[in-house]
Amino acid sequence: MSKNKLTVLRRKVDAVDEKIVDLLSKRFFVTSEIQEHKRERNMRIEQKKREVDHLKNLRKLAQKLSIPPDMVVKIFKVIFRFAKK
Repeated sequence: MSKNKLTVLRRKVDAVDEKIVDLLSKRFFVTSEIQEHKRERNMRIEQKKREVDHLKNLRKLAQKLSIPPDMVVKIFKVIFRFAKK
């Protein structure tokens, strides 16, 4: 692979990473609104069934997109943990 092609590919990866971070920012904003809504109504912040169901759906999506489902689940477990802080 030429150095120029490698540079182009790395720029593509960098652009995707920036989009991922932007989407994470948007996701964390929405989850903070959800937490506020739940607190105002004295609801439990953690909804384990929702989390399990969502992870199942994400696993299926990962399989459909031919990316490692275990990787996706692990990533989202970390995202969920940080969203609850």
